[in-house]
Amino acid sequence: MLQQQKQQAGFTLMEVLIATAIGMLVIFALYGIFNSFYNTKRTTERYVSLNTDIITAISLMQSEISLAGFGNNLTQTGLLPLCHGQFLDDTAQATNAPCVGVEFASPHKIIVASDGEFTGTAERIGYDVYKSASENWNTIVLGRAVGNASHSPLIALRGADLALARYLRFSYFNENGTVATSLESIRRVKVDLSVFWKDDSRHDYTFEIATKNIGHGTM
Repeated sequence: MLQQQKQQAGFTLMEVLIATAIGMLVIFALYGIFNSFYNTKRTTERYVSLNTDIITAISLMQSEISLAGFGNNLTQTGLLPLCHGQFLDDTAQATNAPCVGVEFASPHKIIVASDGEFTGTAERIGYDVYKSASENWNTIVLGRAVGNASHSPLIALRGADLALARYLRFSYFNENGTVATSLESIRRVKVDLSVFWKDDSRHDYTFEIATKNIGHGTM
């Protein structure tokens, strides 16, 4: 009788401690797996969101720069002429503004102008990189400016997921594919853009844009 009672006494303290330790190990292992999965999922979502922002920005740049010169007509009064200006030390600025076409061109900044409504008034849009005041002037972002307004970030600022446009370069070519020597001879604009994430991962983009920068007719 005494032997049966001893067998039914339950677990010893040592057995409970061992079982608790094993249970905790299993819980920590499951937590580690879940946390790793969650971080991977969050990182993937960030990259997808960032890539969407960059593609949207590139599409807007391609659309707006391609319209440089739209609405020029040298034979019709009241409409704006094509922008003229010679390159000097890799930079050219229009000498006949207001005009349509490429109004300002440098390796790191471009201003294009078009008159889509044929009203004689140019819509000016510029692209460059600049330091953002919202990040204590320490963050370089890809900017877009309309008219004389101050530029605003073209790629969305997302706090910890901020995209930093640390490199932007424009190259200008004429109809023969050689380097353009004047604003009016620009037919293609090549854009090299490097965007960094705050984790220092780098994304490089290179694309070319054909412009309507032609000095005759209403393109």
